[in-house]
Amino acid sequence: MSTIYRAGPQLRRVRFVAAITTLMSVAVVWAGFYTMQHMGLAPAEGGVLKPLAVRLLVGGAFIAFGIACLVGMWIYGQCYVTMLATAEDPPRLIATFAGYPRTFTEEFLLEDVGESAYQHGSFDTGRLRGEAPWISIRIRGRRLPLIVDAQGEVLDGVPFHLPREAEL
Repeated sequence: MSTIYRAGPQLRRVRFVAAITTLMSVAVVWAGFYTMQHMGLAPAEGGVLKPLAVRLLVGGAFIAFGIACLVGMWIYGQCYVTMLATAEDPPRLIATFAGYPRTFTEEFLLEDVGESAYQHGSFDTGRLRGEAPWISIRIRGRRLPLIVDAQGEVLDGVPFHLPREAEL
């Protein structure tokens, strides 16, 4: 087995975002349940409980948002590659994923590795600027693409800074 890519220090950032997302999601879901039970009771809100439909709508929106963030992080963890390696007999690509909540590994035959596309991942709002380039790699039979952070460590000379034109 020959390791060709590692996410390196970028993985710590992904894990940090996953932890923050989990804490935020739990807090937002709790706020949703709290809103369903107490909306309108504060003196600034009039001291009278709001109608049940309003409380369910607002509290439900909080709960749905919190759950959606957890699901989104879980999906991202199923795609974010922490390590890529190649192996022989049969020729295959071995990918380790960040996972959420834990890391896992999958193997793919090289013949199933499809197209890849480089994404610049840059944004500039005038006040805030960010660079997060990444490569998506399609695998036959896998619904979601692999996400390879272009700021990771390429170990075996694979040109991840360009769209993949040849086999890995």
